[in-house]
Amino acid sequence: MTQPGSVVYISYNAMPGQALLGVLRDMMNTYTANMQADVLRKVKKGLSYLEFLRDNGAPFFEQNPLAVRVLEDLKRRDPKYLAHEYFTQHRRAFYVQEMASLMDGHGFGFVGSLPLFKNVVELCAPSAFTETLRGAKTRIQRETHSDMVCNGSFRRDLWVREPAKRVESEELMAETIYGAVHPRFALGGEASLDWLDLSYDSPLFGAILDYLSERSGTVEEVSVGVGEVGGGRAEVGYGLEVLSLGSQIIPFLKTTR
Repeated sequence: MTQPGSVVYISYNAMPGQALLGVLRDMMNTYTANMQADVLRKVKKGLSYLEFLRDNGAPFFEQNPLAVRVLEDLKRRDPKYLAHEYFTQHRRAFYVQEMASLMDGHGFGFVGSLPLFKNVVELCAPSAFTETLRGAKTRIQRETHSDMVCNGSFRRDLWVREPAKRVESEELMAETIYGAVHPRFALGGEASLDWLDLSYDSPLFGAILDYLSERSGTVEEVSVGVGEVGGGRAEVGYGLEVLSLGSQIIPFLKTTR
């Protein structure tokens, strides 16, 4: 039995991005259902069946040109991967509101999604949709809209067992220990998100990365460590936030040197 405040991480195939893949999966599974063969043999037969439908002008492929490209991608995949993803009994994709309903039934509320930039309305979708997403009445409604806009196919979500203690963002940032898991030469430059690139070409970001590539630290420690280049605690806090959004740095459990 989980305690209030317990956090659960769930990764899952998501809708609507998995819709077409789900149809192709059902086609292969239906065709191979009664075959006396191991799963890898069924993968091969299933793909051959889809090729047969495509090559002979089946209306499904004629009316869904994207399915042709998806089939070509499936053919390049490792058969063992396809066996796991497409020929298991309980595989299905969920809309995020479905998952929210299931988790609510167990006393869990939505915390956020990974990677971190998915939680920022200005970064999680093309800019043309920012105001629409910002107008969502609930966080789950916003997540649903975002997945529909971006054709989301996979989610990595965090859920907390209610009732959970709420912590103000400033308090949380003050307590968080930040660090880098890559060497300095691999950090900085640009970070490519789904819809834009974040640029880290400034003395502030360079100084923070120099510091955190050798040790971890809190915002206060980093502010002291980078000195005048950081411009003060507020500027360093901003720098840490933007670097985190691009996965240049991550929270650490404890201080390291």
